[in-house]
Amino acid sequence: MCALVNLELDHFFVFVERDAAESAAKLEAGGLVPSFRHRHEGQGTANLCYVFDNAYLELLWVDEPARLSRATFRRTRLWERSRWRSDGNSPFGVCVRAPEPLPFPCWLWQPPYLPPGLYLEVAKVVSDPEVPFLFRFPGTLRPDHWPDDRAGARQEAAGLAEISGLTLSALPTAEQLDGLTLDPALGHQTAILDFSRRDGGPPRRLRLPDCTWLA
Repeated sequence: MCALVNLELDHFFVFVERDAAESAAKLEAGGLVPSFRHRHEGQGTANLCYVFDNAYLELLWVDEPARLSRATFRRTRLWERSRWRSDGNSPFGVCVRAPEPLPFPCWLWQPPYLPPGLYLEVAKVVSDPEVPFLFRFPGTLRPDHWPDDRAGARQEAAGLAEISGLTLSALPTAEQLDGLTLDPALGHQTAILDFSRRDGGPPRRLRLPDCTWLA
């Protein structure tokens, strides 16, 4: 069996209401500042992202249901995940950074919004929509090393540095992801993110998908 080495969180997504207004208001009431937003052309989704030093939080929603529900995307089960409120599925996605292909069963997927030749490496376990969408993005740089200005000031205004912890009920095949805690009692529709403080104080904690600050 291959060991999972150099596996880091790149970003964490959660399906929210269309346009993310309610969720964004809760995050920003806690001091977070939006970093960038993007439409996934051809896929029918859009996002609003909050960048930290090492990773980012992505609020994701469906803005063109007719596109995401097409057979083209059936293998991803993203449509089913977006309907988590009614279908009982997981609303989450975990993107990891790794310098080489992931050492567990995956398939290659080229979403329509990626340039030719770029692919996402998607864990085969995502065929179960109750499991978070686990994948690897081809990039390997932390946001504080991005060469462009997308990261902005990150979350300096809130006094926060990194996404320092992620708690899920389960994440098959990626248990060695740095900072991951598995808590079966949490339930597959709940996640908790920890954020380290720039002043070294105790971490702040955010529960998702309801965007409730716990500390």
